[in-house]
Amino acid sequence: MGNIRSRTEEEKQQKQSMILEAASKVFSELGFQKATMTAVAKKAGLSRTLVNFYYNDKNQLHAALEKKTLNEIAFLLNQNIDLKNDPFKNLKIVADTFFDYAQKNTGLYECLLRPEFDLKISNSTLINDTQMVNEIVAKVISKGVEQNILHNPFDTLLEATINMWCIIHGFITISTNKSEILQTHWGVSQNNLRSSTYITLEKLFKVKS
Repeated sequence: MGNIRSRTEEEKQQKQSMILEAASKVFSELGFQKATMTAVAKKAGLSRTLVNFYYNDKNQLHAALEKKTLNEIAFLLNQNIDLKNDPFKNLKIVADTFFDYAQKNTGLYECLLRPEFDLKISNSTLINDTQMVNEIVAKVISKGVEQNILHNPFDTLLEATINMWCIIHGFITISTNKSEILQTHWGVSQNNLRSSTYITLEKLFKVKS
């Protein structure tokens, strides 16, 4: 009996993973407004009925993708950051974690950038997931301030984490959407943009020696 339940749960998780992977591709290809549950079902190779069994509509599906993305980023940040390290090194690790995730999971990362995410941020679960990521970054900045290696030029830690997110997101967006033209016409590579992110963070947060 236990084996049957275990197998059923595995099948459920497998189907949900297939649906979410398909949805991230459909949202990326068509955008949220044009995406349909039928298109997601077709991409996943599953019936529309089965997709609707797990997710009522594309709003719920998009929210599931947002939650998955936030949780995965939080897991990676916790895995990669060691508060015993040099605080500025940890700031670079934060940037690298976002860059690497965006490059490997473009469709998922895009979920955080769509207006639909802002409209649904009132969802308490997504607020908690967003705060979870912010708190990890805030700990890095706070630890650096305690050690007089970093300084917070803003009034609150929340403002600092938001501004840090804006910087990293901005460079990731340019790196993703303009990489070919930047490389062709100005010889600027994605690695150059990542290095520019480090420099910007250093100028903003690092205490001048």
